[in-house]
Amino acid sequence: MENTRSHEFQCVYKGTALTCKVNKLHELTTYKFRINASNDAGVGDFSNEYEFTTSISPPTVLKIPKVVEVEQKSCTIEWMPAKNLFSDSIVYQVQIARLKEQTFKQVSQNER
Repeated sequence: MENTRSHEFQCVYKGTALTCKVNKLHELTTYKFRINASNDAGVGDFSNEYEFTTSISPPTVLKIPKVVEVEQKSCTIEWMPAKNLFSDSIVYQVQIARLKEQTFKQVSQNER
């Protein structure tokens, strides 16, 4: 994998498996990889460089919301905002169900 600071390739895996999972990558970032093979006879040439771009990850799980005001036919719910590292908007969707029912109904949808 190419080191973006030094522009040199660093080894991220050496072994006999045909797959490798590279951890701790950043979202929406392009990485360059190349592969070579070796055996008792020596080391082969490197492949062409391949570029892969990681996708954006979903927002983090929200902490438990608080019901701050309950009235006869309404209630107010508050929650901490999801961490959003990019400028894209986050849509909050609130659903409600009666205690004995398993069917949820959407009651509000707000965009931030």
